[in-house]
Amino acid sequence: MPLKAYSRLSEEKKKRIIEGAIKEFSIHSLEHASINAIAQNASVSRTTLYYYFTDINDIFMTIMNEVMNDFQKNFGLNSDKQVDIFEIYYLFFKYVTSFKNTEWEAFVKTMFSDMSIKLQKMITEPYIQYYVSNKDHIKNLEKLDYESREELLDILFALFALVTASVNYYFKNNIDFDIIDYKFKRGLRLLRYGVIKEEYRKEEL
Repeated sequence: MPLKAYSRLSEEKKKRIIEGAIKEFSIHSLEHASINAIAQNASVSRTTLYYYFTDINDIFMTIMNEVMNDFQKNFGLNSDKQVDIFEIYYLFFKYVTSFKNTEWEAFVKTMFSDMSIKLQKMITEPYIQYYVSNKDHIKNLEKLDYESREELLDILFALFALVTASVNYYFKNNIDFDIIDYKFKRGLRLLRYGVIKEEYRKEEL
C-alpha cells in the first residue's frame, strides 16, 4: 500500500504517477520495470516516488488495487449479496479480457505473460482475509476442501492460474471470445468438480 503522504496528493499528481507507472508496466514486467522510468514518465524525481511508495512493488499494487476496486464496483461485489467464489473468478476473467483492444491491453498482456508465483501471491494474498472474514457473503466456501489459510491460498492460486493461462491464450491468439470463454468455463468446471466423470467418482473414494 502507498505511504500516508500519497493520500494527500492532488488527484492530478496521483493520475500522473499512476499513468507513468502503467506506461512502464505496459512495456516491462514487474521484475524488470524501472522506478527511474516511472519517475521520468510521471515528470517527478525518483526521491519523490519514495516519499509516496516503499518500493516499485508498492506502486504496482496501488495500480492493482485500483483495478480490483473497479472490478468489484462494476460487478457489484462490494454489496452484501452472496456470490460463489468460482463465479468471482469467472467475472474477473471476463473483466480482464474486456481490456482487449483498449489502452489497457499492453499492461494486461505484459502482466499476465510474466505472471510469477511471487506476483500471483502479491495479487491474491489481500483477498484471502476478505474471503475468510466475509464467509457469509461467499456462497459454498464451506464446501471447499481446505483446513488452513495456506490451503485456501492453494485453491485461489489454482483458480488464478486458470485465469492467467486463459488471458494469455486470448491475448496472444486471434480467436473469438466465445472460444476462450468455453475453454475457461470448462477449466473452471474441472477445478470445481474434478476430472473424474460423476458416475465414477465414488469408485475413487
